[in-house]
Amino acid sequence: MISPDFSQTAEDHASLLVLVQQLGNDIKPKLFQKIFDRLALLDTFSIAKPARKISFKYRKSYSRIENSWGSFQAHRKVLGLITIGQCGNKVATESESKENYDFEKFLIKEHQSVKDHYEDTLLDSILILFKSEQSSDNSPNSEAEMMYKNIMACTDLEVKMQDFFNSLFWVLESKRLDRSHERLDHLVLYMAPFEKKDSGIFLDIESRSYKKKCIGRYRKHLGDLCLLAGLPGEATLHYQTSLELLKASNDWMWIADTRGQTCTPTHTHTHTHTHTHTHTHGYTTHTETHEDKHAHIPVSSLQSGLDLANARSKLAQHPLENMHEDILINYKDAVINYCKIKEAGLIELEASLKACRILSMYKRVIEAADFLQNVIRINITIAEQDKIEQFSTLSSLYDGLGLKRKSSFYSRIAAMLCVVPVNPQPSWQLCYRLLLQSFPGFKLSLDPRDMSSDLPDGWPSLKLRVFHELIYAARKLGDPAVPVRHLCLLLHTMFQHLSMQERVELCHALKSYTDSYRPSPYSMALQNGTILPPVAMTLIPVLRNVEILDLVPLYRPSKFKRSKLNSSGVMVRDDADSKPAHPFIYSPFMDASNQNWKNHNSNLKQILNFTDVTWVNGNSCEIELYFSNLLPIDLLVEHVDILFEGAEVKVHPVTFTLPPFADLVKIRILVDPVSAGQAAVIGQLFIRFSIGQSFIRFSIGQLFIFY
Repeated sequence: MISPDFSQTAEDHASLLVLVQQLGNDIKPKLFQKIFDRLALLDTFSIAKPARKISFKYRKSYSRIENSWGSFQAHRKVLGLITIGQCGNKVATESESKENYDFEKFLIKEHQSVKDHYEDTLLDSILILFKSEQSSDNSPNSEAEMMYKNIMACTDLEVKMQDFFNSLFWVLESKRLDRSHERLDHLVLYMAPFEKKDSGIFLDIESRSYKKKCIGRYRKHLGDLCLLAGLPGEATLHYQTSLELLKASNDWMWIADTRGQTCTPTHTHTHTHTHTHTHTHGYTTHTETHEDKHAHIPVSSLQSGLDLANARSKLAQHPLENMHEDILINYKDAVINYCKIKEAGLIELEASLKACRILSMYKRVIEAADFLQNVIRINITIAEQDKIEQFSTLSSLYDGLGLKRKSSFYSRIAAMLCVVPVNPQPSWQLCYRLLLQSFPGFKLSLDPRDMSSDLPDGWPSLKLRVFHELIYAARKLGDPAVPVRHLCLLLHTMFQHLSMQERVELCHALKSYTDSYRPSPYSMALQNGTILPPVAMTLIPVLRNVEILDLVPLYRPSKFKRSKLNSSGVMVRDDADSKPAHPFIYSPFMDASNQNWKNHNSNLKQILNFTDVTWVNGNSCEIELYFSNLLPIDLLVEHVDILFEGAEVKVHPVTFTLPPFADLVKIRILVDPVSAGQAAVIGQLFIRFSIGQSFIRFSIGQLFIFY
């Protein structure tokens, strides 16, 4: 059974499969990955004469069973092989030099062994060998095609790969031409691997149906080779001819594959004018347009009786909207025909994913979602790791379609499959990452500011379930800071939806962590780059009221006014307010005027929430805070502080314990004015308590004048 390739696209049908393998154990994984990444960038190559563009796809591993499906789909064949090995670096004695030389021959022998493994389909291969300078001097006539001292020395890797790409193309082109000249009466029936088991049984090789099947599959195989060789126009004609012959013989599986293969050149044609490929590292810069796409007409096409000029003119005149509809119809027919074959489940799955990716590019969301739904209905047996990749791929595709809730649903399923008991390799790290990816669809966020309780969105019970699963996965990671941050976020944002028992359990869990770990009030970065913002737990405890206490009248400062002698020699106060503003001794409007001014001043202070309080340097003053504890446990508040701005003020932090469900517990904080001037409470209260940290902001707008 082959492993499904969930990353397959329609463009892969026109890509040559190149296998990149590591030889021996001396080469470091990082070095191998660097070389592989550089090779993966070489995904296209332009041929000058004839004007062709060849695409490549690289794989690190590929089984012989998967390679055997190349007779059914040519892009599944391993056509190129690149092996990478490394010899020893130390050469001190002659014996060690001999060992290094023997090791080089061993790597060459291993390279030959891998070649023999894929000899049925391989077109060309190359060995990249890393050796030290000393050992390379001892073997100047090495059989390795490419030899370097280290990773820094292989600056011409991309340039030397051009010869390898040229070789692949010309060998493939020669095979294509040879196939196109085969006699139709001597054709061999191309078969899928599972069909070979029953080959020769109930087959009438003399019947017309069998001959049509042979020719139809042969034409389909020629179309695959043309697609790989950069001839999408000619491939389309072969597919059309093949489809007519296969329909006459009811060859459902090959009809389905021909339908799917037809979509690749159509899709390529619709996007030709928008794709520009620029090759560096010595490659030819080539911009492909509609005119040069089909400029080359091979002689073999004319010899095969294919009217390419007529077909290309029809293709050019076909509206893009109709092409999109043709792609949709072809993939639907392909999936329907695959359903008739029990052994074609994985091929049907890949076809559905390819159809979804193409339709999503055309903004056909509903049709693309239908193909994704078909992926779920396919009943196949795959490994647990493949199931995780399957649901992760579904989540990614649904997210690309804008269906966030479905994306989160399948991301959560993939996360749960990472740690099921039947999974031989459970990964809590992957489970945690997938659960984080599911947050947007469930209307969850790591930032408490993005989760407003005033506008509820989503199902609270589902949110709680996802939160609990994330916290459990975070515990398995081993870092106590991560589950503490998530526990605080859950307690703060979902407090009103938690039952009493859940609140008790969460508080006990937080306390067990904070006994050995002090939460940080700053943002925290994880190894995967995720940022966990700080959580301000403003509900634990709840600040109900703040009162600024004035000094008692005995210690309250008063402003004395100067006295002076009047014209009669009597001592009177120099009080401007005592002088009437009119020439009359008494006016009936005086009291009303004073009362109106007092009411206006009082209303102004009430609107601005502004109260003047006078304190004196050297005298301790008090601020009263009223707290409520909504938790069913004792809440130990270790530090309460108030911040001022303006004149210097010394605050004495307090520590206290709030009983369960305590309401309006009054706490007094002593404040010592240090310098004279004006000061104001900026409205920030910092609390550090036994299960976390809280920043409670309040606005009281009060001014204090210190003398």
